[in-house]
Amino acid sequence: MENNFFLNEIYPTLEKNLSDKAKSNNLQDYIKKFIDKNNNVLFHTAPSKRLYFNEDHEMILYKSCNVHPDDIMKIIRRSTILKESWRTFNKAFYWLGLLAARYYQIKGNEKELYSTLTFTALKLYSSIQYKFFRFEPNENVMDYTINTLSYKYDIKKYGTMFKLIFETVKGNHEKYQDLLKRGTDEDFKNYLIALWTRLNSKIKNITSEYMNIKDQGLYLNTDEETEDKETGLKRDVDNTSLQITKIAEKMSNRFITGNLDDKIIRIAAESCGISQNILKTAIYNIIGKKYKEVNLIFTYILQIFTIDEEQNLDNILSKDFLVKCINVYNRSNTTNQRIISLKNLLDEWLVDCSDKYAATNREATKGAYKKAVFMYFVLYIQKSIN
Repeated sequence: MENNFFLNEIYPTLEKNLSDKAKSNNLQDYIKKFIDKNNNVLFHTAPSKRLYFNEDHEMILYKSCNVHPDDIMKIIRRSTILKESWRTFNKAFYWLGLLAARYYQIKGNEKELYSTLTFTALKLYSSIQYKFFRFEPNENVMDYTINTLSYKYDIKKYGTMFKLIFETVKGNHEKYQDLLKRGTDEDFKNYLIALWTRLNSKIKNITSEYMNIKDQGLYLNTDEETEDKETGLKRDVDNTSLQITKIAEKMSNRFITGNLDDKIIRIAAESCGISQNILKTAIYNIIGKKYKEVNLIFTYILQIFTIDEEQNLDNILSKDFLVKCINVYNRSNTTNQRIISLKNLLDEWLVDCSDKYAATNREATKGAYKKAVFMYFVLYIQKSIN
C-alpha cells in the first residue's frame, strides 16, 4: 500500500498558506533576489565557484508554507521511504520544495513552478558542486576544459551554470511531472532522486574532463591571445561569443526577476512617439508571457553591436552603443538576418502582449511600437551591464 503522508499531513497547510498571494509573492521575490545576488556564481561558464545555500536561505520556504522542518522529517522517518544513510535526501527542504512546486503545478502557475523547482535544485547543486570540488578548481585549467568540450556537454550548449541547472530542472519535470501530480510519498522520492541524478551526472562529467586536463598540465594562458599551433585553441577564455552568452543570460535573469524601469519606459516611449502606458503594459506582459524567450533579444542586440558594427563589448557603456544599435535597426530593406529575426520576434511578442498593437493595422504605428520595445531592451542592457 502506498503512503500519502505528505499530501495528507503537510500539503493542506502548505496549500492554505501559498494561496495567500502575499506569502506566495514573498517566496517568489526571495528566489529572484537569491539568484540575482549569486549571479557571479550562477552565470559563470563552469562549476568553479561555490554557491552557498544554508539554513537561512531555506527559512523563506518554511515561513511561506508555514511548515516546520521537523514535521517533514517525522514523515520521512514514518514513511520509511529513505534509508537513514542517504544524507543527501534526508533534508526537509527538498521535500517541501517539491510539495510547493506541486501546488504551483496544480494551479497552472508555470513560472512559479519552475522558479520553485529551480530554487530547490540550487540547493542540490550547492552540495553536488562541493562534493566534486572541496576546493575551488583552478580557473585556468577549468577554462581550458570548457573550451575543449564538445557540444554534447550541456555546459557548452547553454553557456552558464544557471541555464544548465534550469534546463535540467525543466527536462526532469517534463519527464516526471505525473509523479508530482499524483504525489504519493514514493512519487516524491523518485522525482527528487531523478533530479539529483541528472544534475549530479552533468557535474560529474565536467569534473572528469577537468581532472583529465589537470593531470595533463594543460591550461589557458590568458596573458596572451595567441593561437596554439597544434590545437588551434585561442588563449582567450572570454571570447566574444562566450561573453555574449554570459551577458545575455545575466540580462535575461535580471529582466524577468526585476522591476520595470520607468525612466527607460519614458525615454523609449517619447523617442518613438507612443504612450508610456502602452509601452509599460507591453513590457510587463512580455515579462509574464515571454520570459523563456527574452534571452533571444538580448543575444540579437549584442550580436548586432559586436558583429555587425564590429564593436567591442567594452563599448556598451559608451553613447555609441545606442546610436549604432538604432542605426542598424533603422536601415530600410535590410538583408541582415539578425535584424529580420529580431523584428519578427518583436511582432510575435506584441501581437500576444499588447492589445493596442494587435488591434491596429497601421504599419507606421506597429513600427513605432516595435522600435520602442527594442529601445527599451537596448537601454536596459546599457543600464544593467555592470
